[in-house]
Amino acid sequence: MAKYNVGDQVRILAETEALRSLWGKTGTVEASSEQYFGAVYELIMDEDAKKANSINEDWLQLVS
Repeated sequence: MAKYNVGDQVRILAETEALRSLWGKTGTVEASSEQYFGAVYELIMDEDAKKANSINEDWLQLVS
């Protein structure tokens, strides 16, 4: 089951090479899909309204 719902505000916390440009930024969950290793998400980033795809739920934190 996905940790986050469509419309949730999240922050990207992963410090991977692929996510370097998104680290620490926030976005809104637009869609999610269940995979064998957990949920992955599509986000609309707050800063520029661009999509970020295939973001693993372990790389995110809910913004309070």
